[in-house]
Amino acid sequence: RNIREGKPATTTLKEAFASVSAGHPNDWLLSVEIAELAKKEGNSDLVDKVLNHLEKVKSNRPEIVHLVDNGLELIFEKTNA
Repeated sequence: RNIREGKPATTTLKEAFASVSAGHPNDWLLSVEIAELAKKEGNSDLVDKVLNHLEKVKSNRPEIVHLVDNGLELIFEKTNA
């Protein structure tokens, strides 16, 4: 939340993603948010890691594919518009 609001954060996006992907490997929502924030920061390496993780999540949980895809579409449309 602090990162989104532009406040100092005690955890970096990279650390948050490492924690989420290790501790909650099938979670998608926070990963999508991390991808959005990493994109805003211009951190393409982290964006790529998150997108790869989300592809694995979609493979494991086909019922949420549309949710992940819709979230990512909003992120990339917003930054390309």
